[in-house]
Amino acid sequence: MNNNLKRILPKDWKSYNVSYDKELLKICQDIWERNEDNLTTWCEVDGFVYRSVADLDEDNISNKKIRDYFGHDKITVTQAEYHVAHSISSKYHLLGNNRVQGIKRDKNIDKELQDYNYDSYISSFWHLDFGLPLNNFSLIVYLSDVDKGMGGTILSDPPIVPIYDEKTKETTIIDDENYNKWTSTEIPQIEVTGTAGTTVFFHSHRLHRASLPSRGYRKTVSMWVRSPLEEHRADPYVYSRMKPPRTLESL
Repeated sequence: MNNNLKRILPKDWKSYNVSYDKELLKICQDIWERNEDNLTTWCEVDGFVYRSVADLDEDNISNKKIRDYFGHDKITVTQAEYHVAHSISSKYHLLGNNRVQGIKRDKNIDKELQDYNYDSYISSFWHLDFGLPLNNFSLIVYLSDVDKGMGGTILSDPPIVPIYDEKTKETTIIDDENYNKWTSTEIPQIEVTGTAGTTVFFHSHRLHRASLPSRGYRKTVSMWVRSPLEEHRADPYVYSRMKPPRTLESL
């Protein structure tokens, strides 16, 4: 990896980094323009399209440009996304513990959403990317200005990470003290905002979620980055909701 990657990599797996990269913005804008016609509808509310996506993992041109820029082969450009504000979609995350147990469900929102036909965007629920290797990071590049309430990436802060108990063979994400105590908005968190060109770099095994804009729109290009550095490797754990339980150590 070269200095373009080193200067934005978090110091360890429990850290995150927010920076601005003008050259990376230019590359990602080019990726967007070449793939804009490939954007397809992924999520709607009563016929209103609030999320469109272009899959980029097989876009060899985009992946080569990014790998050359960072001097690193273990990078996959995953998606270009376009999110448009909708008053209902921006509330999905309050439905609670769909992906991680122990997050309190907002009953008022649950009742409100019963009046709508919608596709849930599951990444807007708190989660870990348990299917990815322990040395995997997510890198999100904002292609539009993102202010508060406009779809900034949400990270648990201080970081909430899985803790595996060798004796009980169980993994804890939300501890007993806080289990079913917090709604989605009450979890200690930070919403990363910034101008076009802002980059958000965080570990895949830190509790996080996407946020959907309640106003305006958000354009992003996302990628996965695998780091060879030991300090970037998360502690191994077992995701017990898999049947049978699955350890990430083997990935």
